[in-house]
Amino acid sequence: MKIKNKSSFKDEKTDLSYFENWVRQLEKNNDRQYERIEIETSLGKTHVWGLHTKEEHLETLVTFSLLGVYIQSEVQTSDGRMDALIRMKDVVYCIEFKLDESAEKAIQQIKDKGYLQPFSAKNKKLVAIGINFSSGRIEVGGNNKVVFYSVVTSATTRIEY
Repeated sequence: MKIKNKSSFKDEKTDLSYFENWVRQLEKNNDRQYERIEIETSLGKTHVWGLHTKEEHLETLVTFSLLGVYIQSEVQTSDGRMDALIRMKDVVYCIEFKLDESAEKAIQQIKDKGYLQPFSAKNKKLVAIGINFSSGRIEVGGNNKVVFYSVVTSATTRIEY
């Protein structure tokens, strides 16, 4: 498959029909049903077909993908499952998401489970990223407008084995 630098998709209905047909063929060939969701992002409406789409961190994964970063979700290991893995030329990032806990707890899980250890022999920088999403919201008012923000905390640490 040749990766193109710019999109040739122009008509939303035609493009969506193309992808829906493509996913139906995948489902038939792989003998599995993919979940379908629609996410509103700052770049517009994004359609996602996949497995584990009920995860609370899906929008973050889609954002990385839209930025051109190859990101793997729910990566199985011998001692658990990484929420996200990004492999780049010189760096491997392991991202763990938490809900109403702490970013530090997410990083501790990466360390305790040894998620980055399999990449230690590859002479790359290993980075653990913990992201905590808060289910609470903060209201900011002004000029008869109220904006709701979810609280997100994050922490990063470099891991060496």
